[in-house]
Amino acid sequence: MNRKALGIFWIGFGGYLAVGNTIFSMLFNYAGPIGFYVPMSPEDYWLSWWMQYGAITILVAGAGILLLILGIRILVRNKRVLIAPLT
Repeated sequence: MNRKALGIFWIGFGGYLAVGNTIFSMLFNYAGPIGFYVPMSPEDYWLSWWMQYGAITILVAGAGILLLILGIRILVRNKRVLIAPLT
């Protein structure tokens, strides 16, 4: 696999982990009680979400940012920048 394709792959995958997975985790991971509906205050819900899913979400987003940086460095080292210079 050539270096440009590898850099673009890391940027795409890192972007998904940093942005997409974080948003999907916040939207679709329900941190409420299982079974019958029990009213929860928003503070209790978010506290429960952070305790259950927050740490892994932050770790995955951090890994995504590292992959973004890696992909950009690969493209810059090969002198193939995604944005053309203005002349």
